[in-house]
Amino acid sequence: MPNAIKKQIASLSGVVVTQMDQGLLKAKDAYFTSVKLAAQGLESEHGPWIVAQGITPALFEMWSAKQESRWKLAYETDRGRVLLYGDPSRVHENTGAFISDLIVFAVEDAGLEAGGMAGRNAARRALVPAASPLCQLVSSSKEPDFSRTPRDCMQHNPTLVGEVAYMNESFPELKRELTRWTARHDLAQMCINTGPQGAALDPHLTIVWKHHQQQHQQLAFGRGSACVSAVLPQYQFRIPMDALFARSSLRSLFGEREHISIDLCEIRTLITESLASS
Repeated sequence: MPNAIKKQIASLSGVVVTQMDQGLLKAKDAYFTSVKLAAQGLESEHGPWIVAQGITPALFEMWSAKQESRWKLAYETDRGRVLLYGDPSRVHENTGAFISDLIVFAVEDAGLEAGGMAGRNAARRALVPAASPLCQLVSSSKEPDFSRTPRDCMQHNPTLVGEVAYMNESFPELKRELTRWTARHDLAQMCINTGPQGAALDPHLTIVWKHHQQQHQQLAFGRGSACVSAVLPQYQFRIPMDALFARSSLRSLFGEREHISIDLCEIRTLITESLASS
């Protein structure tokens, strides 16, 4: 390719990148405006917010690699559209990290049960964060709020992804994301979404989850909802070990154990505390 054409392409790419930077600033402003209005109890625009359109995959990858990781970006392959999903607040960030940790701790306990302390130590290293935060969906790329994958399958997409909506997405949009995550069998064997809303000391909280080729399961905690016993089945979220360790030889660490259980009451308590201190 002649140097003159190379320079012209580079110049054009530079202009587009500048436009994407400006689009990101506008999208961030729209996000912060939405958060401010929602905090005041006023009607607000839900994300995602459009950053740019008509962008090639290569240009998006180059540009997104230079962005702050705390900004959740997505890319729609079929439309060349770049989207912003918001900047994690303390509630948003704490919830995602807490759920991810609960799952890892439950996996460790399953290893302890199956193989004693040696089993627990092996299980502690069995489920790790996905190698790349950006995952390829059917017609888009997106970074989940958290993701985990078996240590011996890091070349594959994660078997677990999680999304949290807090003043940056509507709950219907969150459920649509869950469907997109589980649309490909090799991407997310299961997915968890949470959406806290309402007053700080008594929030509405809905947790919805979905396994590949299964229907959504949903649990809503309304204002004043009793959540006093972790042994009640409706407050236990079960994750199949075969889904969590799909394609992985590490599944054998857990013997005949069929699932791990996550206490949804713990998640609700954490979100309530985060809302109260935010």
